[in-house]
Amino acid sequence: MKNEKKAPIRVSVIVPVYNAESYLRTCLDSILQQTLENIEILAVDDGSKDHSAKILREYEKNYPDTIHAIYQENQGQSAARNHALAMASGEFVAFVDSDDYIGKDFLKKMYDTAIEQKSDMVMCNYTKVTEQGEIIQKYEINYQENGIRIPSYLCCNRLVRRQLFDTWKIRFREGVICEDIPLILKLEAVAANIQTIGDGEYYYRANPQSTTSTIKNRKLEMRQLPFGELRDAITFCTDKEHPMDPLKLEFFICRIMTSLLFDTGRGCRKEVKDGMCREVQEIMENCFPKCYKNPYIKVGYFHQLPMVQKIGPWIFVCALRVHGLKLLAKLVG
Repeated sequence: MKNEKKAPIRVSVIVPVYNAESYLRTCLDSILQQTLENIEILAVDDGSKDHSAKILREYEKNYPDTIHAIYQENQGQSAARNHALAMASGEFVAFVDSDDYIGKDFLKKMYDTAIEQKSDMVMCNYTKVTEQGEIIQKYEINYQENGIRIPSYLCCNRLVRRQLFDTWKIRFREGVICEDIPLILKLEAVAANIQTIGDGEYYYRANPQSTTSTIKNRKLEMRQLPFGELRDAITFCTDKEHPMDPLKLEFFICRIMTSLLFDTGRGCRKEVKDGMCREVQEIMENCFPKCYKNPYIKVGYFHQLPMVQKIGPWIFVCALRVHGLKLLAKLVG
């Protein structure tokens, strides 16, 4: 009797794991219960000090055809994701953090959309929940108005054609925070026919021990901030092989810099905050010297966008123009 040929993997689900024993079973179970068939789970234990590795070994033993566990010394979430990307075999890739979970149709809805629309990247809304799974807020992503779609920079609420990572050598920058942002900018530049769907079955857990939640509880250093990778992403997005619309790129970067300075940078030590202001001023003057003329920056351009998102980038470019970023950062806190 001839051996049946295994069906090709449709989606490789990448799960970076670090000290996630309290949530890991819920996460893995939610992926195993997907209605989309022919998926693989690449779970990377990043040197956990709890029982996460033991749980992974148990699941790998029980689901050997689906779950493949990778064990590495602690190198950070980006290194874990990159390790799995190098081993992925799926037509598409999805990322699920080990303290989050997904609804049973999460992958199928996005995969079906990608196939039907011949899309390289499909995104959905997501829901923020408490540690116990109670809904805190539902987020609608990729706001669209007046011919422009404003991207979200969360890598976990999307499906991406794996070929993009390999063809364009796109990887997560290791050793920095906010590593999703430059990577997604690059994907935005090369992905064909990007689609969004309203259904959001990604559940983002408000875990006080997660990387995102602990940013403000750490003493950030300049080397941890993604300015080098943002410079690289800007160069990538202006390359003639895959140019992004220059006004849109300029607007996106203004929004990103506003968030980095006044959200991520809030509460940082003075020398770090001053260093951030210098980096931002230099990048903007070199790459986008006339950003204050960008039509998307005008407060009245978007009608439905929350007021804080309208005003934030406008205040940023006004301060940038008069070299007042340090003063503004000091006022914000």
